[in-house]
Amino acid sequence: MALAQRIEALKGGLRISNKGNNQDFWGISWGRPSAFVLLIVLADLRAITPNLLTHCSNALFLAGSLLILPSFGSHWLLAAILLNLSLSFDCADGQLARYRKAGSELGSYYDKVSDALSLVLLFSVLGWVVTEQSGELKYFLFATLAFSGQLVSGYAKWVCMTALHRRGHAPIIEEDPVIPLWQYPPRIALKVFRFAEPDLLFWVGLGLLFDKLDWVLWLAVLTQPPVALAALVYRTMQVAKSDTRFRSEQAKQSD
Repeated sequence: MALAQRIEALKGGLRISNKGNNQDFWGISWGRPSAFVLLIVLADLRAITPNLLTHCSNALFLAGSLLILPSFGSHWLLAAILLNLSLSFDCADGQLARYRKAGSELGSYYDKVSDALSLVLLFSVLGWVVTEQSGELKYFLFATLAFSGQLVSGYAKWVCMTALHRRGHAPIIEEDPVIPLWQYPPRIALKVFRFAEPDLLFWVGLGLLFDKLDWVLWLAVLTQPPVALAALVYRTMQVAKSDTRFRSEQAKQSD
């Protein structure tokens, strides 16, 4: 595909969606734009597959997490760079699958499970390092609550989606109207307060750059449990609404 055509085909990955799931600040600001640039070069190379990009993302994340540890040299600047590059590859795998119309259930599963494992690894490392530095065990608890909140949110989401699919009530994803470019900055700025999974890499990166990992864990423990609670309430309401709708449909059929 010619360069201009490739750029045009990949531009969809940069759009802000009101109805989709990608509502995170750092994914919109960094992950998707950097993935777009990466795929301009790589998208038509047949040796590059979505799963290969996921492998690269996982390798970068693993290296970045380990480099935070004193036993690996405490290279915090390099760790921040690698962790955020891993987000670029993580966003690129899905964009490439959509570009080639070659998505797979295994690839989607692998991507999501590796994201969960990466969060556990990163926050375990952060909890360990800050606890060692401060001598206060509460920071390891903070780290545990942080990744637990994200895991609970993700688990509730996918169990809910499975239930809705079984009922035949899966939400219909409609195309959003074109959002004017001038609206992007305020929309992106407001999303910083959602503290979604990719946003955590933004805050961890800042903590590594400014030697404030304890602040990162305070921020995480103050935001992730409420985010998980909000997700549970929202998903419970979705499933309850689906059950009510299902009973109503059954009642109509029996009349």
